[in-house]
This record gives sequence, structure tokens and C-alpha cells, in this order.
Amino acid sequence: MPLDANIYTEITSLDDALDKLFKALDAARESSGQEQLPQAMACPTGQAEGSVLCAPVIAARPFPPFALAAASGYALKAADTYAATDEAPATLQEGKTCFAVSSGDALPPSCDSIALSAHAAVDGKGGVSITAPMLPWLHVRRVGSDIAAEEALFCRNHILRPSDIGALLAAGVDEVQVWDRLEVFLATVGGNYRSAITADGPATGTGTGTGTGTGAADGTPGTAAGTATGAASALTSGTTTDAMPDTRLPDTRLPDTRLVDGITPALAARAEALGCRARLAAPLAATAEALRDFFQKSLAAGGHALLLCVADEAALALVRSFFEAEGQIVSPNVGLLPGAPAMTAVYEGRPVFCLPSSPAGSLSAFSALVSPTLLLMSRRPVGQYVSAQSGAPTECCELTAELAASLPAYPGLDVFSPLALARVGEKTVALPLRLGEGYKTTVRTQGFAHISANGKGAPLGSRIRAQPLRPVETLYSTLFCAGGKDMVLDLMADALLREPHPVHAISVGADAGDALEALKNSHCHAAVLHMADDDKGEFNFGFVQRHWPQGKVIFVNLAIRQVGLVVPAGNPRGLKSIADIRDKKLRCVNRLAGSSTRLQFDALLRHAGLTPQDVSGYESEAESQLAVAAAVLTGKADCGPGVAAAASAMGLDFVPLGGERWDLVIPEALLDDPRVISVQSLLQQTEFKKRIDALGGYETTLTGQKLELGVRLGA
Repeated sequence: MPLDANIYTEITSLDDALDKLFKALDAARESSGQEQLPQAMACPTGQAEGSVLCAPVIAARPFPPFALAAASGYALKAADTYAATDEAPATLQEGKTCFAVSSGDALPPSCDSIALSAHAAVDGKGGVSITAPMLPWLHVRRVGSDIAAEEALFCRNHILRPSDIGALLAAGVDEVQVWDRLEVFLATVGGNYRSAITADGPATGTGTGTGTGTGAADGTPGTAAGTATGAASALTSGTTTDAMPDTRLPDTRLPDTRLVDGITPALAARAEALGCRARLAAPLAATAEALRDFFQKSLAAGGHALLLCVADEAALALVRSFFEAEGQIVSPNVGLLPGAPAMTAVYEGRPVFCLPSSPAGSLSAFSALVSPTLLLMSRRPVGQYVSAQSGAPTECCELTAELAASLPAYPGLDVFSPLALARVGEKTVALPLRLGEGYKTTVRTQGFAHISANGKGAPLGSRIRAQPLRPVETLYSTLFCAGGKDMVLDLMADALLREPHPVHAISVGADAGDALEALKNSHCHAAVLHMADDDKGEFNFGFVQRHWPQGKVIFVNLAIRQVGLVVPAGNPRGLKSIADIRDKKLRCVNRLAGSSTRLQFDALLRHAGLTPQDVSGYESEAESQLAVAAAVLTGKADCGPGVAAAASAMGLDFVPLGGERWDLVIPEALLDDPRVISVQSLLQQTEFKKRIDALGGYETTLTGQKLELGVRLGA
């Protein structure tokens, strides 16, 4: 960043940022005298579903257009039956003064009533005896009884639903005046990205949408030929655009090391779900010329709003400098988390949004900042949001959920915390996900909780309002596991998604105490424990009995994981036992205090007659199994307690010294839950056990078995 560049430190709250942007757009419209919003257009009624009306709609004709029989019987003139009784019926002539009709038939012109068969007797000679008086318009749908001619059906800015289309056509309205769709242009600025959208449409994905024309070679607005699939399948046919050619093509002699831009296609799909038309550009170089060209071509193609995903601080500084010279910065630093840094600006009367190029941050900022603006510009209710995923609830719908972990507040920042949601027993549980993680967070996110800039956090166990982003049905197909993290749990989650009735398993790393507490609070379906009871040589039973003696649970084995020492490839120091650490004067790296591996390591030291003082580096702690392996790989330590999978992942060797039993602890009250049944069934499958065995360092002799007190390691 140049030394004379402006440094923006003031944070604008979300509400203030939106208010300032709307006022800036109003001021730009007044000064230019030009309306930059979509204009009115005629649309065939049959193709207008989802469109916004720009004028009230009046019925052109009544419905029904003529009187209809509302029941099967005999159509007649009511006055001919006023004196009819059982003793003295009125006798009418079929085909002359009464007519047999079925429900839905047009009523003969001379008739105004229907006599049901219960009140009509046929003599077989053309005579029909009516045994009760009929009232005018009895069992008859009168002209215009449903829709009257000249009746106002819908007001201006009404969003047409499928049911509305049928009513309009029935009322003789074959064409409606609607607002044209909002055109949104998107691009990534800076960084090392390549477009996920080629000239023939996106390269991967599952949706479909066929382009119908051609685009210019220089990337000016055109249409994409071929079949559009994947993340941009929500884009309207022929709307993908390379508004700026990608000038950073790699040397064909070298492999392409650029990252695929998956952010802008995701945001384009969100814009399409709001009723807009999204146009994607190839990634832009971080230059004023590239920005200017993108903006000018986008506006020439009818753009109403522009969105930039800014790759890094250098690109953001360039964008800010560009708007200082050629546009108007409205809010240089909008306080969002995740979603910072975010900026709003105005360019020739159009709103411009600058969002971070991170998966979770960009989607959060889009929902909070971009979505309300696009809805307002489209003349749609700001609270209305139709998800790109079929069947999803609207964004304005909310669920009451109980927090499985605390949600902190960040003064001055609007926090949109991503949540995983599941039904556990009789309540909905919200599990906060980590802020700022990549695509994994966006995939796991099923909703979010909003804590305003001046709001307070929410403690563990409190009830919050969660806004779901997926169908409510997913609450009943999501399974929460609390406890240690391990590759076997990753295998289990993968396998459950492949089942005929998929289960979305989310494992949350937590120490044993927190995992058991989550089970006690009904915040998870199962706790993953691997706590050794050194006094009895058993696992998990003693821990649960000490901390939750009244708990009614069962223990199902997940696997037995080998614990030992991670050593350099080839085991050059010849380690065979834990005593060799002292005898060979080796440098060790340890796991965190309280972790199961640390507890196992301490137990092995005691059984070998060693103390922590006998181990050089005992106080040096690593946060994960892979961190231990990395310390050995880089020569910072000669060995460290760990697992075979971590050693194998880094090409190291492993000296096994013992095992630890990993069990799923499941409340008896949840044993009939289909998700729990799916897990138990999976753990008993031979093929799944083979997948565990293939990892190395695991035993599956007990996998899937319900365990009783006294079972140790299957030996």
C-alpha cells in the first residue's frame, strides 16, 4: 500500500451501512435525473411466475364466465317448483323444462337452479317429478362468483406465485406488466484465481441450463453456448458473461497453479435466487484499467448492481483508490463477522459491493449487506428470500434452538454465526461452527444466528432465534457427535452420507468432560470417549459412572486405536519401549494436558517406572496428532506420543506401545432414533471395518459391539 494511501479504520455498523447506501443511491438518482432501476416490460402470463408486477392487475372477464352446475342433478327454473311437495310433486318435462346435468356443466339459459337426484323421480316417459321446492341459484356457481369482471386481483409490486398464474389466465389476463429483472455483474479482483466458468459453461456440477447464443471474443456481454452446469446452474440461460477477459493465462509449459474461483458462482446463484439475473466475469487483474473496463462494459450491458470479491489487502487498496478517483466510497469498512473487510460504493448511480474472497465471509456478507439492497432495488419485500436450494424455507422464517456452545458478541461488529442444526430428542439444537473457515463451514452450515453490533452474546444452553438456510427436514437427518476428533469419525461421516437414507454426521472435537456434558444436556446424539481407567485397566465406563452415575446409556465400540511413539522414518534410534526415551536421552514432544493421548502416555510412563522428569521435553506441548508428527519430521524432537495414522501421513515410523478404546456413548432414549440406528448398522458392516483397518494403527475386533463393564481391549 502506498505511504500516502488512506487508511480506513472507522467501522460502520450494518444498519448504518445500508442506510448510507440507500441515501447515496437516492442522491445519485436525483442529481442525474435518471432512474437506474429495472424498467417495466410486458410478459406472457404463463411465463411470469416469480416476477414482480409494476401495475395493478384487473380481471378482464368474470370467472366462471357463465353459470355452472355445482352438483349433478336436473337443471330447472326454481319458480316451477315453489309448490312442490312429496304428496303433490311438480312434474317437469326432461329436455324442455328440466335438463340432466353433471357438476361443471354449463347451465341451460332458462334455468337458475339444480335439483339433486334425491328430490327428482323419473317416470321413464320424459317426465321428472320434483318433490321439494328449489331456491334460485341452489347448487349453481353464478357468473363471476369466483372472480368478477373488472375486479382488482393484485396490487403493484406483488410477486406472482404459481397459483396466481392460474387465476390470471382464468380471468382473461394473458399478459402482465412486470418489472424487468435486476442485472447483477460479479467478478473477483486480484489474487491467483481462474474462472470456474468456461466459454462452454461451467466445467463441473449437477444442475442444467442451456445457453443459446455466442459471446464476443473480448469478453463483452454475450451468451454461453452449451450446457451450463454446477454452481452457476441457477444463472438464467445465456446470462454468463466474461465482462473482462482473463489476461493472466498461465504458461502452457507449466501446470496451472491458480485456484478455481468458486466464490462468485456461489454468489451468482444467491443473486438468481433473489430473482436477479447474474452475469459472471473472468477474474480481474488488480489494476485501475481492469476495474474501469469491467464497470463500463457492465453498465453498457444494462447492469444495475456490481459485486467484487477482493482477494487480498493489496487488491482492496487498489479498489479503494479507484473509487476515490472515479466513484464514491459510501462505507469503507462495514463491521461484519465473518465478512470483513466489506465495502460499499456508488459508481455512476449503481451500487457496488466489495466482499472478501472467502467462502464463509462472502456468503455471510452477501446475506447481510447485498441481499437487502437487491431485494429493495427489485421492489421485493426486504424480508423475502427464496433459497437456491429447492424446498428451503424463506430467510424470514426462524427457529427457536438451544445453543450447544456459547456465542460471543464482538462490540461494534454484526456477527452472523454459522450454525449446524439438528433435532435431538424433543428439542432443536444449534451448534455454532467456526467463523472464517473455508468451504467446509459453508457446506456444514444449515442456518445462522445474528448478534447485532450492540447486542450481547448468548451462553451455552440459552435459547436463540436461528434463521435456517436449508429445509427444516434436514433437522431430522443431521446427527451430532461430541468428543475427540479422529480419522475414523471422518470415515463414518463419509459412509453415512452414502447410505440409502443419508445421515449428515457432524463431529465436534471436545474434551471428555465437555462431551459428556453435551450428552447430559441433550445437545448431541452420541459422545465419543476414549478415557482410560488406569486403576481397573478399562475404558470409559468408570469415567461415565463417576461423572454421570444416573445416566442411562449404552457403549458401542467404534475402534481400538493404537497409541505409541512417532519416530523418524526407519526408526534410526531403534526405539522399542518407552524406557528408551530416558535410556537413549531422546528429545520428546508431548500432547496437550488433558488429552487422551497425554493420559495414555502418562499411564505408560507410570507402568514403566518413569516420571515426567525422566523425559526431556515432557513440558513441550503440541496441539494435535499431526503437530507431534511435524515436530518429529522437522527434527525439533526425536519422538512424541501419537498415533500411526499421523506418522504415516508424514512418512514417519511408529512404535506401538498400547491401545485405547474409542466408544460411542449413546443415551438409551435415542436408541430408536433412525440416525442412531444407521450408525449402529454401519459399524457392523464388514466393508466399513475394512476401511478402518486400511488406515493402519486401528483394530476392529470390537467395532459395532455393545460393550459391558469388564471388556477391555478385546484381548
